[in-house]
Amino acid sequence: MNKFQNSKEFGEVVKYLNNKSFDKALRIINSIAHKYPDDQIILKMFASIYFNKLEWEKAITYYKKILIFEKYKFKILLNIGVALYKLGKINKSIEAFKDAINDNPNFDLTHDNLGISYLEIAKFDEAIKCFSLALKINKNNLNAQRNLINILCLAKPRENINNNIIKLDKKISNLIKVSKIKNLVDEENIKIILDKNINLINKYKDDIIFNE
Repeated sequence: MNKFQNSKEFGEVVKYLNNKSFDKALRIINSIAHKYPDDQIILKMFASIYFNKLEWEKAITYYKKILIFEKYKFKILLNIGVALYKLGKINKSIEAFKDAINDNPNFDLTHDNLGISYLEIAKFDEAIKCFSLALKINKNNLNAQRNLINILCLAKPRENINNNIIKLDKKISNLIKVSKIKNLVDEENIKIILDKNINLINKYKDDIIFNE
């Protein structure tokens, strides 16, 4: 433990952070930061507080200071990417997410966030690949599932991607052709299509959680 962690103020800051009283925590840190210049723990607390307060520029400033000390940088780079995205700096957020992936390619949240950035600038193929890769790493990433399902309503992958959601989407898209139904307004025909949809979805129910 360093001097700051042994201090009374450290316990107070941790208590306020746990209670999400970020303004109170910030006041204490601001009042004592001069005692512990370049203390890693204080820098991390500054970064976390500003991130939670949605003060993105300040959060980025402190996250960049932390990068110097950290051996594993991917989570910090992920947070920098999120902050840049929130600032509308989409291309820079993509760079940060890519740096995070280079540091750790097996963290699904980074691939999911990179996909969201690509989606923001209408790079649908790249976004689909990112969401698919996030699910390959962690099939229980519900956010990536939802993002992939939603983007398939806008665009279809031009490359062959081994993903059950994409396979299901193709089968659903082919239902009308296979069923040879011409009058899609007819109530009975709608029921037929819906029943076939449900039967297809049930075959993949272990891989997909999607309330809609």
